Amino acid sequence: MDSRTPDIQTAGARYYYPENKILEPVWRDPPPPLQPWWRKSMALIIPLAVLALAALCLWFFWWGPTRNLKHATVLVMVDRDGNGEINRGDGQGTGVIISSQGSPGYVLTCRHVLMKPAESQCGYVEIWYRPGTPRLERIKKVDLEAAGEPHPGPDTPLGRDWAVLKFTRPGRLPHVKNSPRKDFNEEKKIKATGFPKGWDMATNEFGPAVKVLHGRLTRVDRNEQGAPIRLTHDADLAGGMSGGPLVMGGKIVGLNAQIRGVEAMQENYALPTYLLQETIFDRYQK
Repeated sequence: MDSRTPDIQTAGARYYYPENKILEPVWRDPPPPLQPWWRKSMALIIPLAVLALAALCLWFFWWGPTRNLKHATVLVMVDRDGNGEINRGDGQGTGVIISSQGSPGYVLTCRHVLMKPAESQCGYVEIWYRPGTPRLERIKKVDLEAAGEPHPGPDTPLGRDWAVLKFTRPGRLPHVKNSPRKDFNEEKKIKATGFPKGWDMATNEFGPAVKVLHGRLTRVDRNEQGAPIRLTHDADLAGGMSGGPLVMGGKIVGLNAQIRGVEAMQENYALPTYLLQETIFDRYQK
């Protein structure tokens, strides 16, 4: 028993001790209600959802299309010696897969990559799919499906400098669709892919790796009716990139055909691919 109990004096609602200390009633707030489990989970779920959405947007708008473009860009190897074999010194160029299926599949490239201006047939051709990586596939069953008309001059005119290769490979393929756009303006951003200098830039036995270059349109040449017939851009192309795609907005807008150096300035000419819509893409892009 508390020894102080007998000495407590009561006066109203207060309690007095001999030491004249007053004990007031102590009021405490009730404990906060328990939070639902889902509120605590939301603090973790919302940041994770934001990160997942950001990663999805990054894939959809940048990494995914760039990866698809790289895989759809192929190395075109042409037997120049006529011995039916491919060597490092043979003709090399770039092509782009335009069909989603490989039975058959189709590759768009430049005519001058395959043959001389006056010729109508090319020699033995191989398509190297995903070169520069251990996943390289050398597609050897390749045929010339269509090409621009022969020309007697030393150079193939830009409007005729196209060709379509047909090959067989099971399964689906990465491919790039054509853009029918004609409203080209200077300073528009573009991408160009290919294999600059071909085998000279290879660092392993699987061949050269594809290169992605960025640039802008610098000039749009038009015919008398005002339709674009030649695109000039400033991406830093090099030999071996002929036949590669010029891409805008994830779709092909041009076929890189000529690389011309004018004094200290380099000009790259591309054939607008809307001109090939009926001839090629309506027939072969499936």
